Amino acid sequence: MTGFQQPPVGPPWSEDDIADLHAGLFEPGVERELRARMAQDPAASAVLAALDATTEHLGAAPLIPMPTEVAARLEAALAKSAAPKSNVVDLASRRGIKWGAGVLAVAAAAAAIAVISTQGLTTPGAASSQPLALNSAQLRSAVPAGVLGVTDPGPVQDKLTGCLEANNASGKPLGTRQAVLDGGKRAVILILPGGTAGRYRVLVVGPDCGPGTSDTISDTIVG
Repeated sequence: MTGFQQPPVGPPWSEDDIADLHAGLFEPGVERELRARMAQDPAASAVLAALDATTEHLGAAPLIPMPTEVAARLEAALAKSAAPKSNVVDLASRRGIKWGAGVLAVAAAAAAIAVISTQGLTTPGAASSQPLALNSAQLRSAVPAGVLGVTDPGPVQDKLTGCLEANNASGKPLGTRQAVLDGGKRAVILILPGGTAGRYRVLVVGPDCGPGTSDTISDTIVG
């Protein structure tokens, strides 16, 4: 497929431009130029890191069979919109076949939503309603499920910038979530870019974190 020839102008970069870059829609030379420029922009780097994390979660998840009702609706929509001489694929006859690149984008999106639900990811910017219950060991090897894309800084909300600066960090976190560690310790989990694709800084702080006070509980690079 021929990629886009003209690079977009930024920063700021639109979410569409960042998504197109992540999907490989630009020509190789343009892609190299854009990646170098976006690497200098914390906002674009954060979005790219979030897209990498989502791709990794989806790639590691097991295949999910197409729900019968979804297949029926897709088949009905295809039959209704098909031209008189077009060949309509009978989805019912293919339900037992492993999904591949030829499956409709709508079906892929439905599967992706289901996978995201099972992996604990949430809609970017969503607020959580309940703190995560974790033990300290869970924070040392991977990004905790249910944090990426969430905005729930709790007690550090009004002093988040100062909290990050006190921990030698800056920019907008990829996710924030209140937590209860080891059965009783209140904490806030902050997910930050780890410097390279697929790596994340998992910074865990106490409720007193703010300007001049790091209140660091743990600080780990994972991925």
